[in-house]
Amino acid sequence: MLRHPNVAGAVIGASRPEQVTENAAASGVKLDPALVERIDEVLGPVAAYEADDA
Repeated sequence: MLRHPNVAGAVIGASRPEQVTENAAASGVKLDPALVERIDEVLGPVAAYEADDA
């Protein structure tokens, strides 16, 4: 999610303080480009969203 140029941040859910630490650490994980491409294929295109649409 964070690799997309139109994404400034991710909203994470946490019910315990240690989950915040775990989620923050996960933001540093680098996926293999081939895996990212496959994920994009499976998920399909995402509808375009413009800030003015809100």
